Amino acid sequence: MMKEKMDQFNEDEELVLAASKRQLVKIQHHQEKVRIRQEGKEEGLKEGELLKAKENTLMLFKSKYPQEDILMLENLTLSQYNEIFKALIENKDLQIIKEMIK
Repeated sequence: MMKEKMDQFNEDEELVLAASKRQLVKIQHHQEKVRIRQEGKEEGLKEGELLKAKENTLMLFKSKYPQEDILMLENLTLSQYNEIFKALIENKDLQIIKEMIK
């Protein structure tokens, strides 16, 4: 009888360990989903910020230099768009702005 009780206890312990492992896996999956969602949100915010900076810079550039080709303002970084926008606000010379792009 004591052996049966001991066997039941061992079986229960294995069940507890299995359940604990299963719970840990669920937690890990949940944390991974949260991390992926958070990275996606951050990436979305960065992309949105970049698009807004590009849009504002292009609009201001076109108003100040309507004869200039805006292709040079494609595929810049957020930092470059912000610097160029600031330069445009400060009425910097077009040559200075072109240098900033390079």
